[in-house]
Amino acid sequence: MRNPYLPQDRLGTSRNGNNEVYPENQDADPLYQGDHTLGDLPGTQPITDVGKHKTGKQAAAKPELGFRWTAISSEAFAKADYSLRWLIQRLLVEGQPAIVGGPRKALKTSIIIDLVLSLGSGTPFLRHFKIYNSVRCALLSGESGEHILQETARRICTAKGIDLASANVYWGFRLPQLGNFLDLTGLHYGLKENGIKVLVIDPLYLCLLSNQNDQGKQASNLFDMGPLLLGVAETCLSANCTPILIHHAKKNSASNLDPMELEDLAFAGIQEFARQWILLNRRGQYEPGTGIHSLWLSAGGSVGHGGLWTVHVNEGVLADDFSGRKWEVTVKKAKDAIQDETEARVQTKQTKQNERDKEDDARVLVVLDKLDPERIGASCHHIRKIARMGEAAIERAVFRLKEAGVIEKLDIQAKLGSNSKRIVEGIRRRSELSECLPFSRNSRTILPES
Repeated sequence: MRNPYLPQDRLGTSRNGNNEVYPENQDADPLYQGDHTLGDLPGTQPITDVGKHKTGKQAAAKPELGFRWTAISSEAFAKADYSLRWLIQRLLVEGQPAIVGGPRKALKTSIIIDLVLSLGSGTPFLRHFKIYNSVRCALLSGESGEHILQETARRICTAKGIDLASANVYWGFRLPQLGNFLDLTGLHYGLKENGIKVLVIDPLYLCLLSNQNDQGKQASNLFDMGPLLLGVAETCLSANCTPILIHHAKKNSASNLDPMELEDLAFAGIQEFARQWILLNRRGQYEPGTGIHSLWLSAGGSVGHGGLWTVHVNEGVLADDFSGRKWEVTVKKAKDAIQDETEARVQTKQTKQNERDKEDDARVLVVLDKLDPERIGASCHHIRKIARMGEAAIERAVFRLKEAGVIEKLDIQAKLGSNSKRIVEGIRRRSELSECLPFSRNSRTILPES
């Protein structure tokens, strides 16, 4: 039975419908020359003569099966060098298939453009993450279009202070079909011939289950998705290239404003496939027309790295002449950002309280000046009723004004309705005259209390 994910044809003799040898440039790589199959590439095996049984020395010498035994002894395993190398500081490891995921309109494409330009130029990713190894990258996009990619790349290059023309990045606008053997073969040799070390495919869903060989397969079926994802991973890794697949989140996760998790990604097999991941999500609802984006960025990988950050992006506002757009990015560790925001909320609350206090103080003074133009004193109760303030508010206002030296307290005699009198607390504005005169809390001023 033919396996659609592994080759059947010889690379040097594969032909298309026009009977032309594919790919055209056979001499660009030694692997095209001679009697080779894609099984000669690391991670893939030829499947020929499956079902035919050979006997004797011929079968023992070269069994042509779909699976080739490559297990090694513990001694060889212990001595082997599987050392890793960072591409981006504690974010991206070389040689590990990666997923960048998030809901729609979470700036996935813009941020991945920043990523490839950072890797291609050696400048920090999002102005925060150090590039340990600058490498040649390629971005294959089938969704955004040439204009959007170019305009976004120009803005990001301006923010980085680099020239787009000099960035070590290749840009493609057609996507390979992951279930098509010829597409994978062409992808492999394109990567190898051009020395591409990091490949980004955006978006993943446009590459899946669109080939005629994929009819009947379901994106929700792990057994259908697994071979497709394995095929593109082995195609890239056999060309010494790290694959990064851009993928969407489930629809019901769009309203969630918490950091994303792998379980939020759509389709089966994605979580199991990803050896490392960068997940984006909004921290708050986007306000159209502002160009301001507040995002979560969570990252992790099977080698043990990971973290959570906040990303604040200001893209500016588009003008009538299509200018005004920019790329201003600030990245903070999540705990630092949360602490800063908590302090900012406290400060905002305190500022509003100070404004209310000033309004209350001014209201007390206005009423006091009206009731006590001669500065002999007015009862706090009377002031509170006219100013329409609560008891706690008037007490705080009197305390602040007294501490500021604007008013002073005194006891006054207030007339009641039955012509009786009682001593109540009153206040009056301070003046140079009143400060010069002997004054004590035993002074009495008789005012009607209403």
